[in-house]
Amino acid sequence: MTTLRTLPGRYAVLAIFAAILVSMPARADDIADVTALLGAGRYDAALEKASAYVRKNPRDPQMRFLQGVSLASMGRSSDAKSVFSALTADFPDLAEPYNNLAVLHAAARNYDSARAALEKAIRADPGYATAYENLGDLYVQLANQAYAKVVQLAPENANARQRQSLLASLDAQASDMKPPAIGLRSMASAPQSEKNAVLEVVKAWAEAWSVRDVAAYLNYYAIDFRTPDRESRSTWEKKRRALIEGKARIEVMVDSPEVSFSDRLATVRYRQIYVSDSYSSKEHKTLVLRKEAKDWKIVEERGGT
Repeated sequence: MTTLRTLPGRYAVLAIFAAILVSMPARADDIADVTALLGAGRYDAALEKASAYVRKNPRDPQMRFLQGVSLASMGRSSDAKSVFSALTADFPDLAEPYNNLAVLHAAARNYDSARAALEKAIRADPGYATAYENLGDLYVQLANQAYAKVVQLAPENANARQRQSLLASLDAQASDMKPPAIGLRSMASAPQSEKNAVLEVVKAWAEAWSVRDVAAYLNYYAIDFRTPDRESRSTWEKKRRALIEGKARIEVMVDSPEVSFSDRLATVRYRQIYVSDSYSSKEHKTLVLRKEAKDWKIVEERGGT
């Protein structure tokens, strides 16, 4: 009986999307170094460098992904699964970690888990061709196994023998396919549903501000929110609470928002209309949000565009 040969090799690739390197200039050298080490088969060195980076930047999805690839390349499947599983929890809209989980599940013949992971990859990114290809190869393998069982139970079944032979041929052809480039793509082409989700968060944030619900308002900010004056989070929160609760009336409107995505961040540029009992203004503002589990949180807030 043949094995699923196409899936296990698809995490061991030598290149990275150029677009990723361009969109992340601050760490392009680190990513390129780890990728080069993987390409040279120096998996221990790649893992060491990737892990050192992740310890300092635990929210970095790209390097965590390369960390998982390093572990998988070293045969440390259990550890690699843990890395990819954590990525799917922290960044559920990334398709690639689901795909690599499927690779590892398939290598261990856990085909139901592999199928579930690939289906999640496709839901995360309906345009991710690799996941469709892997899912097709997985179904070929499952069908091949089913027909082999038929032949075992009913040796006289010529149709099952013929189909088993055909599927074995397809499986052999698939094993020669080239693996895709490795890397997590930016969300520059994020689906409209994701843009709507970001706008809903911004709208709810403005509404909480308007009704002076300080607890709800502050909850829209990430724990590592970059305060405008680089003051401590607690100091900033006390100032915001005093300003908001000190007003008898507040109305905040988000006018003409535009959303763009890059490196798992969403940037919202809009015109903010603010009216209170003692002050009013109209100014261009920018919010930067990051996806945390299922929620978008504000990590930066600044004036202008």
